[in-house]
Amino acid sequence: MAGPKPVLLRRAAETRERVAKLFNAAPGEIAFTKNTSKGLNIAANARLSLRASCL
Repeated sequence: MAGPKPVLLRRAAETRERVAKLFNAAPGEIAFTKNTSKGLNIAANARLSLRASCL
């Protein structure tokens, strides 16, 4: 028996693919975080370059 970790990783990959399809994104563009606060902090601290058309 392989144990729970391979099962968890497989399920996370499957879920990432499903969520990506839902948002018309690539699976690599989908990230799971521990909670909403962690996700918002990551987004707020991201160093993204903005184009003038987005301002």
